[in-house]
Amino acid sequence: MKKLLLSISILLSGIVSVNATTDPALYSVTANGYLLKSLWFQSYNQGNLSPSMCTVENNARSMAVTNGKVLICRRDGSAEPYALSIDVFDAVTGSFVKNQPLASNVFKDSNGNQVAYGCNDIRVDDAGHVLVCNLCTDNTTKFFQIWNINIEDGTGTKVLDYMRGGTGTFRFETFDVYGDVTGNGYIISANGGGANVFRWEISSGAVAATPTYLSVTFYPTTATTPGNESRILAIDSQNFYLDGKNTYPTLYTYDATLSSISMVSSFGDANAVNKPTSTNRNGMDQFTINGKTFLTYTNTDPSNASTPDPMNFKLVELGANQSFVGSTNYYDYPGGDGLYKKTSYRWVQTVYSVVDNSGKTVSLYLYGPQYGLAAYQFGLTSDITTANANKEFSPEKLEITSRENGIKLSEMVNLEVYGLQGQIVTKKQNINYVSLPAGAYIVKALSLNNRSIIVKKLIVE
Repeated sequence: MKKLLLSISILLSGIVSVNATTDPALYSVTANGYLLKSLWFQSYNQGNLSPSMCTVENNARSMAVTNGKVLICRRDGSAEPYALSIDVFDAVTGSFVKNQPLASNVFKDSNGNQVAYGCNDIRVDDAGHVLVCNLCTDNTTKFFQIWNINIEDGTGTKVLDYMRGGTGTFRFETFDVYGDVTGNGYIISANGGGANVFRWEISSGAVAATPTYLSVTFYPTTATTPGNESRILAIDSQNFYLDGKNTYPTLYTYDATLSSISMVSSFGDANAVNKPTSTNRNGMDQFTINGKTFLTYTNTDPSNASTPDPMNFKLVELGANQSFVGSTNYYDYPGGDGLYKKTSYRWVQTVYSVVDNSGKTVSLYLYGPQYGLAAYQFGLTSDITTANANKEFSPEKLEITSRENGIKLSEMVNLEVYGLQGQIVTKKQNINYVSLPAGAYIVKALSLNNRSIIVKKLIVE
């Protein structure tokens, strides 16, 4: 017993306290064995948001993830010409890496003038190319551009330069790309001011000058346009999701000849479940692990002036044929205050999924402009354990916090808990939470490969 107490006192002397870096909410294992695990968490409410995002609300726009990096496109300034750039974060730790200004020729027209509202949305194609578009408020007189950006030096190649002309209302804010922008695929965007979707085919790296232009209907049926901040998500060669300020997430499909679009599934379907609480927030992503298809999408509206809700997302397993009918809700996340609770800001929220190489777990990245950036791991608990089995945590970054009825850890660990006299209280493997009665404890956490160790004294109230 004395040897144990001596070793604990030596380890305690080297412990450095750290700021909270994980979602404070607890996520229980589902009945079928799945777990949502917080990897890192930055929130305006928690006071640990990266300084690069503590700026004017209009500046930081949208988020994408590629090659171990989280990318946020920025537009700084009060008027044209704006300063255009991309913030780069480490996808593993959430740490800010750098701000990469875009080259001076990016988002320019043929006369060398900056097109309006550059750096409005950012996406990554299937080959890893980083693509950024501008906000085009009136495509009858203004250009909608998409650029392929080298995030190492900010140089870019123009991919799309489109002006419809004519009359009508044509507003483009976001886009998506299916396939390889230097090979084959398509670019897709929704008109926020009308009931239509534009699609530009890509063949051998050449983007069609003239898009397919087709009408769509919405849910709710009273909506005549998707509204501002519409998010579109390409799933495959024929299917896509669309959600806007006026609508709920809806799955659509092209016919075989790309001559019409029909609605596949919406929350207007009989017996559809897990409907978001508001139409006003947008952002979704679909992924497949373990043969199951999941959709995660914005649930709440934190910009509601009278009763702002904490920003969170739903994570659901879709029903047969990617339907909202028979879908199963796994989690509403983040919990508590979400990423933020704010009345003024209206820009699109973003969620981005990255499935690991085994196809068994997925990393989920959430972004609310200026107010939050977070990452989670989702999958079967056994697969998460396997994925992290050889991972060692850094003692400086492992978070161990006391709760009213126990102790929460920011990583899955092997855990030993002792009383102050050295008596063993409990010993658990592969957990990130343990229930304990009120009292003072010595907590010894070991990485799942038992190589990294941290010891800390905690009081549970």
